[in-house]
Amino acid sequence: MNPDYLKIPNILFTIAAGLMLFSTAVTAEIVSLKNGDRISWDGSYYDFRDAEGVKMIKLWIPPDTKPVRGVMISGHGGGSGDSRDFARDENIRAFAMRLGFAVAGLHNFPGRRAYDEGAKVFFAALEGFAGMGFHPELAHIPFVMYGSSNGGAATYGFVNHAPERAVCFIANVSAGYNPAEPVSAALQVPGIFIMGKFDALIGQRGIDRTAELVKKARAKGALWAWALELKGHEDGFSFDVYMKLVEQSVAARYPKNANPSKGLIQLIDIEEKDGWLADLDSWESGLVKTAAFPDYPGDRAKAGWLLNRNMAYVYRSLATHHNLLKIKVREFDRIYNPHTDPGTMFSLGGPVASPGNKLTILCDAGEFPDWRKIEFFNGAEKLGEAEAGNDPKISIVLEKQNPVYCLTALATDRNGIQSTCDPMHFFVQDPEKDWKVGQPRSRSDEKKTNAGSKNQGVKVECTSPDPEDSILVAYGLSAEMERQFSAEDHALSPFWKMIDEKKDCIQMTQRENAREDAAFNFVLTHDCNMTVRAAYGADGIYLLFEINDDNDAAWPDELAGTENEQFYLHFDAVDILMDSRSIQAISDPLNKGLLISRSFGLTSTTKQYQVACGTDKARPSGFKRGLADPWDMHSTYYAFSEAKDRFGIEIENIQTGYFLKAQEWFIPWSEFGGGLPGEPEAGTRLGFSGGFNDRDEGEHFPPGVTSSGGSVKASNGLRWIGKSDPWGSNQPPFNWGEIELGEMLE
Repeated sequence: MNPDYLKIPNILFTIAAGLMLFSTAVTAEIVSLKNGDRISWDGSYYDFRDAEGVKMIKLWIPPDTKPVRGVMISGHGGGSGDSRDFARDENIRAFAMRLGFAVAGLHNFPGRRAYDEGAKVFFAALEGFAGMGFHPELAHIPFVMYGSSNGGAATYGFVNHAPERAVCFIANVSAGYNPAEPVSAALQVPGIFIMGKFDALIGQRGIDRTAELVKKARAKGALWAWALELKGHEDGFSFDVYMKLVEQSVAARYPKNANPSKGLIQLIDIEEKDGWLADLDSWESGLVKTAAFPDYPGDRAKAGWLLNRNMAYVYRSLATHHNLLKIKVREFDRIYNPHTDPGTMFSLGGPVASPGNKLTILCDAGEFPDWRKIEFFNGAEKLGEAEAGNDPKISIVLEKQNPVYCLTALATDRNGIQSTCDPMHFFVQDPEKDWKVGQPRSRSDEKKTNAGSKNQGVKVECTSPDPEDSILVAYGLSAEMERQFSAEDHALSPFWKMIDEKKDCIQMTQRENAREDAAFNFVLTHDCNMTVRAAYGADGIYLLFEINDDNDAAWPDELAGTENEQFYLHFDAVDILMDSRSIQAISDPLNKGLLISRSFGLTSTTKQYQVACGTDKARPSGFKRGLADPWDMHSTYYAFSEAKDRFGIEIENIQTGYFLKAQEWFIPWSEFGGGLPGEPEAGTRLGFSGGFNDRDEGEHFPPGVTSSGGSVKASNGLRWIGKSDPWGSNQPPFNWGEIELGEMLE
């Protein structure tokens, strides 16, 4: 089990050319296995990358947890999709921490090959992680799994590959099933298949295939059910059900004193007769019929099987069609999932509250006006009720013994007719357990010197200005010019006037640089264009982005620090990638190991910055900064003041005129890409990719609104090279342009 490996002390390698890289991430130990696969441990996360640079895994380890008891796995949409951010979801980690479970996301795990290939790779990676010696129990831990689309097929494949390790599962809008006939042991794993009635991607064929699969399995006593939600190819409320299923299944099946450090866990078998059953023909009846197994009046082999009464109540809410009630919590909203595209689908955990919190649960019964009683439930536990003549709400105090609250409501009218609502889940944290991962430390304590470029008085030959080529010439600044820069004066630095039409710049227009998926109105010349200019000095690079845009979108700062912060880049944002190496170095086959994936042109020395513009009345308080971690790009939101203190980055949004706005940036050399030790020599070229995400009020769905079976079109975009960027290419030169350090400004 101990792999033959080579220890490498840092997640970033020394480039063949000899340029030393400076990492801002936590120092990690990287291990190369005999077969060429690589694994990494940084104290919070394990990462896996196969020898071909295709399949990848990110696994979060709950801190101060010995042993780790299991793992929550998320599949991903699309055969080449990516759910590794699931392992970074703080809300999911709050729940997993309470179970003592790790959290794992996947990249490039095709669903219908999971049974034969993908699951084998995953469990071999766990053995590799265990072999590093920090968490040897990982070789034996059981798992729970959820996935949508391709991820649903992967979930089914994993359960059939290792049913003895599977605690429970939900396969949502699954893209297929391999093996066609499930293995016998998989039938004993509690699971639910959920499809969308209006799913245009999977279609009726996929719905019929699921119905037939479950029908045959139930005839053999499978602990399975399925439901047909009134939705398209999307989450719906499946993840709310899944979270309650995980809580209940781990409690029912995980032996109390079991320790995976001693070997595989013998999970507790659940007898079919101990579960509950659901009438699969009652979805349209107004309230799905459920009953305990011994009390079920119909053909038990044709009914859906559910773990217990708690799951029967939650399933009833999801599976009933045309629910007339709506439930919500006054103190917080649902978490809205932006990952709705079939190629990228994965889900996010609900809100996190604390034990002892007092919450108000509200029920909207406007479509069921003759109600006489509304009962509120967490699973099957009754929390309270409201009677006619009173507001349909209750107040509760959260209890620590309930890790997951999955809320439903049940209304009864004067004739005994009942109606329910869609479920809503949230978590209750253990305040004594810390599930959050610390921020990267500051790169250094260096201070801005404003000393001016070392090229003062030196004759420098540089590329001739050409706004249409792939090079942006940056011009050297004197000490006096560097001192002119300020990110706090609401004005452009005077030296930018010297970079006039005779100097180089990037000119991006919606006609020439609109992303392929953009929908700009080319008649409206102000929607939108961007010009980029660059300068440099002793301390770093200076950038000026001038945008004309016919509709400014305010950035709602109240989303900062919440899960809905993920929508940040869709609000009129400058979107930039930088690399501390040239296109030649990035494209050199000898350096292909520095590419974080074969799917993109991003490398371990790439950084990404996404800075929203906002409006005069609603400016953003911060921005998104992304870097390799180690084999995917991860973005973190930083307040502008924090970014200045940590990294020396200075950014200011400035309104310069009607339909005109600008951003002025300073990026220290130590922050540029993988990091540079100081001002490079004149003529040096550095990877650069520029873009702008344009969002106009009323054009696109706001956060939290999705389309049935489709994607949320969040923003149009401009991109410099090839109407794209390194995210959109896996072939040299990967849609990279370059900044070239040129002559001094005189």
